[in-house]
Amino acid sequence: MIDPHFFIVSGGTPTLTDSVGNPWTVSYIMGIGDLTADLRLNIGAETSAKMVYENLMKFTEGEYVKESLRYLMTREVAHFQMFQAALDKIKDNFPPRILQSNPRFSNKYFNMSKEEDFKGGWNEGKSPIMGEQWQFILDPLEHVNKTNGLLNEQIEGTTRT
Repeated sequence: MIDPHFFIVSGGTPTLTDSVGNPWTVSYIMGIGDLTADLRLNIGAETSAKMVYENLMKFTEGEYVKESLRYLMTREVAHFQMFQAALDKIKDNFPPRILQSNPRFSNKYFNMSKEEDFKGGWNEGKSPIMGEQWQFILDPLEHVNKTNGLLNEQIEGTTRT
């Protein structure tokens, strides 16, 4: 407040800057342009922020600092829930945008695992959103050879064409 530059540049009012003092610009806004994709992006950002606050709480002993961090962390949870509720209100919101995904590959699971534990809800039964039957490809190399580099891949496990 005593820096004369403050009064000359801002007229004595607060200026919008980042933590280093650089003026705010539109480049700070992150968006994809599709409402459902932007909501998912926000959900991910809220999740990351909550984790940061949890980690910061591990490194302080101050009761009031922890309480402040806990409050901020809790607000991230509130924002997460609001973004998720908004996303849930948009019907048929996945996959986003206009072009349909290729039904030959949207429900394929190529086993690239060297371990024995490679099956679970992510590759068995029906896919959670589109309701397609997962097609489990046990030997991807053999499958690629058999389908001429996937060029002759047939649509299976979905009603989409």
